Amino acid sequence: MKRVYVFLLFFLVVNSVGCSSHRRDSVTSGAALSPLKEARIFQKDQFAKGGNILIVPFSAGENVSASDDLDHVALMIVRGIADVLGSEQKPFKVLVRQDAQEADIVIKGRILQMDLKKNLKKPWAQRVRKLTLEIEGSVLAVEPEEILAKFSQIKKSKSRADSLESMGYVMGTEIGQFLLSNAR
Repeated sequence: MKRVYVFLLFFLVVNSVGCSSHRRDSVTSGAALSPLKEARIFQKDQFAKGGNILIVPFSAGENVSASDDLDHVALMIVRGIADVLGSEQKPFKVLVRQDAQEADIVIKGRILQMDLKKNLKKPWAQRVRKLTLEIEGSVLAVEPEEILAKFSQIKKSKSRADSLESMGYVMGTEIGQFLLSNAR
């Protein structure tokens, strides 16, 4: 009987030490805006002029299935871009769908990866959620038709406070900041 108690005590000590050594970090909550993974401007002069901008909701990439969740994330990306660009009066004016024919610049993109994985391997351990969101996009001029800029971003998080929608919004604000910083 003593062996059972010793074994249980040993097990609890080892388990508590192992659990307390895990590092907790969050990518999006409370962190400063990080630069985009890749961002290039091709036509700086034309881009700096600004103009009416139309943001098309991001579509599903190759390995991502179209779903309601994807639509929510895509709209949060658009909202993040629009919030940043809408807060500034110049050089961009964000258009709504009804005014699409007046657009000088169009932002299009794809969601390349959208994963929510839950680690349920050990029922006694803390459950870990791993979120991954990866996007790429282009900023296109309408007349003449040419690519003004390209960007891509990937975010990963293990925080329970994060969601794919909140990560999408943060990515949208980063894209908006990138556009504003290069249009001045």
